[in-house]
Amino acid sequence: MRDLGSLSGPWSGFFLQGETRTLMTARLSFAGQSISGNGKDRDGIFRVKGMYSIENNRVSLTKRYRWHSVVFRGSWNGEFIEGDTTFRFLFLREHGLFELWPQRDEETLSVLEVLAQAGRQATTAE
Repeated sequence: MRDLGSLSGPWSGFFLQGETRTLMTARLSFAGQSISGNGKDRDGIFRVKGMYSIENNRVSLTKRYRWHSVVFRGSWNGEFIEGDTTFRFLFLREHGLFELWPQRDEETLSVLEVLAQAGRQATTAE
């Protein structure tokens, strides 16, 4: 399993709030068992603070916007972080799901898809 602490850099993901799937990007830094960073989604710019456990791969993050926050609790499976979200604003509280992965993986998949497509075109031309 890849060490989450070695994956500082750009991340992508989404969260579900009700029926709405919202994409997000973030730049995360891992130091010891602390996570920090910033990001952006349809609600605006946010700061990220959190912790992760090397022993059980549990992750806890809080995205803080100007007026509200979203808490993410999940686990690292070696490929991505997945779990539950809690959106809080004043007295409103909603729950949902999320996934978050290193963008390097996203870029690798894109390159592999382009290479596979090129291979299919070369085979068809023969």
